[in-house]
Amino acid sequence: MHAGRTTIIALAAVVAGAVLGAVAWLGHDAASDATPASGDVTLAATDDADDADAASARLATPEPPGARDLDALVRPARVEPLELAEASPADDAPPPLWGIVRDRETLRPIEGAVVAFVGRRDGCVTGPDGRYRLARPSGEFAAITARHPDYVSEPKTWRRAQHDGRIDFVLQHGVLVQLTCVDRDSGRPIAGVELRESEDGDALQRADDGGRLALRVLPGREAGWVFAHEDHASLWWLWDGSQAVDGVRADVPLRRPAIVDARVTDDRGRPLAGAWLRVDKPDGLHFRLDVELLERCGLPGRARDVEPSRDLRSDAQGMLRLPLMPWPSDYRLTARCDGYAGVEAPPVALRDAGRHASVDFTLHAAGRVQGRVRRNGAPLAQTSVHCLDADGRGLGSARTDDEGGYLVPDVLPGAVHVELRDPLTNALRQREVVVEAGRASVCDFDFEADFAPIGGHVRWTTGEPAAGVFVNVWSTSSRFSAHTRTEADGSWSVDVPDDGVYDVSISAAGTGGVWNGIPPGKLDLENVLAAQGTLRLRLVDAASGETLLPTSRGTWFAWRTGGIAPYHASVPRGPDATGMFAAPVTAGTVDITIDLRGQGYLPLELPGLDVLAGEREPPLELRLERGRELVLRFVTENGLARKPSGHVFFALPRSRPDSVRLADDGEQGARTYSFDGATLRLRVDDGPSGCVRVTIDDRDATATLRGLSEGRWLLRAFPEDLALRPDAIDLPRDAGRRIDVAVAPKIPR
Repeated sequence: MHAGRTTIIALAAVVAGAVLGAVAWLGHDAASDATPASGDVTLAATDDADDADAASARLATPEPPGARDLDALVRPARVEPLELAEASPADDAPPPLWGIVRDRETLRPIEGAVVAFVGRRDGCVTGPDGRYRLARPSGEFAAITARHPDYVSEPKTWRRAQHDGRIDFVLQHGVLVQLTCVDRDSGRPIAGVELRESEDGDALQRADDGGRLALRVLPGREAGWVFAHEDHASLWWLWDGSQAVDGVRADVPLRRPAIVDARVTDDRGRPLAGAWLRVDKPDGLHFRLDVELLERCGLPGRARDVEPSRDLRSDAQGMLRLPLMPWPSDYRLTARCDGYAGVEAPPVALRDAGRHASVDFTLHAAGRVQGRVRRNGAPLAQTSVHCLDADGRGLGSARTDDEGGYLVPDVLPGAVHVELRDPLTNALRQREVVVEAGRASVCDFDFEADFAPIGGHVRWTTGEPAAGVFVNVWSTSSRFSAHTRTEADGSWSVDVPDDGVYDVSISAAGTGGVWNGIPPGKLDLENVLAAQGTLRLRLVDAASGETLLPTSRGTWFAWRTGGIAPYHASVPRGPDATGMFAAPVTAGTVDITIDLRGQGYLPLELPGLDVLAGEREPPLELRLERGRELVLRFVTENGLARKPSGHVFFALPRSRPDSVRLADDGEQGARTYSFDGATLRLRVDDGPSGCVRVTIDDRDATATLRGLSEGRWLLRAFPEDLALRPDAIDLPRDAGRRIDVAVAPKIPR
């Protein structure tokens, strides 16, 4: 090694997304939401001659991969050396980030692991001592991951405020998953399929000539992958590794898209470059794979096709090739080009994979409509303006800017009806204009509207003005709605249309008031609120000591007074740089609950906290324990995965079997559930020691319950006309694996 220089091996295939990175669904957002006028369109369709067997009704599963060097399958696609010159560090340059990558079972260093910040194309490969060294990023936090072909990747989050110069990784071998990529219709293996962690990410590996790939999964940790191939639509697969102790062998069924070959010309027959197609999806189109197909392929978890990209433009010859997923219903295609009115083609049938359809579009030169919108002499911003033809069909729309200006491009020439609706008064304003090809037609709106104020004052029981309190004013008859917050002196005022009556609500940390039937011009509404204090909270993982940041703000914190009053959900302010939250609550003795079940933590309840009015309490550091996780799959009596309809499901702790029950007539606080034309009213206690709602995924009929305490949990369905087998689960015995719950009608005794 030369002085002043360090050799670092970089992985060129470092992925652009974290392990749970979501797939980007691409599409073209047309400049207008209009329904185009009819134009000249020629439509033809042909079948691919090579696809005689592409419509096979049954997927032929090839032989599973045999014994071979699996290391060769899971090695990164490209590893290239990269030399980085080490400049003389500045006085204020941060020290490098370093650490050691170890095997969880043996604690021995792992050689050849790649450590890199997500989204950056440079990284470091560990040596025999398992050590890595990286330059720190410039931001406050960043995602960093360690990966090795023989282990499950380990993602972490580096935070400048929490970590010193070291982050260690401990990798696990996990479960070996051997996959064969096959054509969904013919069952033939597909070579060259790329395995990625996101749609636009780099290839982690490529399938061999037999379509085979291999990867490792850690049971209980959900992860997603994308399978991409140039001749097939990409497929996204998500799985948590449950029920895979002995490994998995499965097929990955990729489907070839149908192809639309479009040619776009003007009314003189000249090709138009830069045109695009807007696609209206067929009725019922979805991309998720049916449970039956997944079971036939042996592929656990859930999967969906990635919609092919539609962000394509025609070339200099006016030609455009657009891939679309085959579907029994027809597609509707609209050709658009700047300066031309859009033209919609007749319905296009794309029933089979590999089918080709040819469509010719002839576009006509268009004009544009532009102008300004003013109310009472002031610009009216962010207001929708619509252009329609004589039959009420949309020709285009736009929203006004901060100066009230708007521009609707590519409007078909002729008489055009222009309209907008005042967002404050809901009044409809209309104008007529004649549009000429290649020219701008001006259509301004300048109108008057009468307003009057409604207002008042809010103060605390201590006599101090209540500043920053939320005030909402609305009218159910005119659909008017506006809100504000009180000023430093507790005053507030809202201008409303000078007709009708209005309702007013004032709320702050679980207290407030409501007035009904308030006329415009009334300015003496007075309200006194219970005095408030502030709780300062920091949430900490009890095992690691790391600060926790809730992923669902507004649902994780609740408080009450008096020990028996209902809990009020609240949205604490923050966090600040130290991870501290500030929660306004009513002064006095309060109970609080912290619920991070969705992140896998046991709910926490703290009763009897004394809060002083107007003072900032000393900070509370709340240590949250990890709970148990459970995966349920709902199946029919013959074992077919299917989500039951017309019911709501709960898991009840054995100590609280009455935490969900049917509500009595007129009972206050009951929750209403509606489905299939029926209404169900339940009294639900989902507090820290109460029930957990079982939310079932429509795609694979599974439900994941997190943050469960150990012990017995009872499974219940409402209405109570279904029998569940099993109807109880025991933790920790049943944790970390999927349990099939058979659903059948109850047999009356």
